[in-house]
Amino acid sequence: PTPMATPTVEASPTQATLPGNLWSIVSDVDADGIATFTSVNGLLAMRAQCQCRECPEPELYHQYVLGEDGLLVPIEGADSPLQKFKPLD
Repeated sequence: PTPMATPTVEASPTQATLPGNLWSIVSDVDADGIATFTSVNGLLAMRAQCQCRECPEPELYHQYVLGEDGLLVPIEGADSPLQKFKPLD
């Protein structure tokens, strides 16, 4: 009998979207570039400042991931054209 090839699975680097680092924007971006976010479980809230005012603003309740670098990036990933935010509190 011919030996069968063993399939291998390789891990790819992806951002985990755990409940603790998944956030929704719940206010419009104000004149200072600040918006309010809540955790998807609704238990936590924070304010964050936009890092690129020229980028398009997200719609309310758009989801963001709190990355290892401390920035909130759109759930679509860092390549999304939407604004990224730096938490203030």
